[in-house]
Amino acid sequence: MKIEKVNRIKYLGVMVNSKNNNNDHVDSTIKSTIISFYTTNNLSITNMQMKTRIKVMHFKTLCRPKLSYGCEPLKINSSHNGII
Repeated sequence: MKIEKVNRIKYLGVMVNSKNNNNDHVDSTIKSTIISFYTTNNLSITNMQMKTRIKVMHFKTLCRPKLSYGCEPLKINSSHNGII
């Protein structure tokens, strides 16, 4: 049986690449968070009449967990820190 060599793989929600750096995981996490934020725009989250407290609750319950999952052991460089 031959094992296929791949450059990157997603394991338990974390992107692991052959160079053993975090760039792929951080980039995919940021992209996933942006997609989930704009997907929920249909819920009128960006409505100006909606209270700030509700908008903050939306971010804390739907976006922040997606952004922070698997980031604890990562070494994040300054370019990713500015984006996050």
